[in-house]
Amino acid sequence: MSKLSPLPAQFLVNLGNRFVVFGPEGVAPESHFAPADHLQDWPRVADESEIAPERIPQTLIVPGFEVEQPPSPELADIVLRHGDQTTLIEVKVRERDPKRRDFDEAVRLIDAANKLGRDLQVWFFNLERLRAVIVSGSGANLKLQPFVPWDVWSKGEDGPFTRAYVTGRVDDWQARVSAFYETIQAWIADQPDLQTEKTRAMVMSEELMQSFAVTDREIPILDVLRGPTVVASFVPRGLWNIGSRGRIDLITETATRMIVDLSEEGPGDWRLVSTESRRQTTPFDCEVFLGLVNAA
Repeated sequence: MSKLSPLPAQFLVNLGNRFVVFGPEGVAPESHFAPADHLQDWPRVADESEIAPERIPQTLIVPGFEVEQPPSPELADIVLRHGDQTTLIEVKVRERDPKRRDFDEAVRLIDAANKLGRDLQVWFFNLERLRAVIVSGSGANLKLQPFVPWDVWSKGEDGPFTRAYVTGRVDDWQARVSAFYETIQAWIADQPDLQTEKTRAMVMSEELMQSFAVTDREIPILDVLRGPTVVASFVPRGLWNIGSRGRIDLITETATRMIVDLSEEGPGDWRLVSTESRRQTTPFDCEVFLGLVNAA
């Protein structure tokens, strides 16, 4: 059997509309790649799973390795050279994590290559959750190395649309929700029959967060109580809401009303959406709030 090549410390690859820097799980990210330096003008696609298998061999960059196309497509998808060592790479793209049968097939391919004196690795990519697993070695030396996204970006109208930007938007949303809650608490400070509590939370895991591998967040729900009874609940429904900078639902026993932030920046311009037309809004102030709560 040929000598096994080392696994990459990190690598950059295009997965359709996104460029992803993968690195080993549990390692502090120190990326060798910057979005501005790696932003090829690939056409956007509706289904990344259809184009990713083709683009991965064309775009893969592995520091310390030379990436080549195999002399025959039946041999493998990619050839990696590290010094005098050559490794064949078989790429498998999924919309989920690989299952047992996938790993069994990977081992079969690796064993078949070893019998021919070739070193083969199988690289699995999960497009939905942006994860990768490299299967290498065989028998007692079989290794399954998970890789996670250290950075993600795509091409925007004015340059890279980055994971850092998405994370910043989520951080700002959390801060605006918190400031909104503080305003509500200030409004009921002079209402002796009302209290608030934040013992419940919802998980924020929006599509854009998943696409850019931004960790899920827990956002508190603000409950308004009259004695032991919850008379109203403020539930953050989402940041990326068409026509606004975020939406919070006010839920009472009698109705659910939408409150949206129509500001372009800053702490927020919170407005109550009309029940007759979503295009009609009114400022959400203390008088409106107390009117809704007292009508519950």
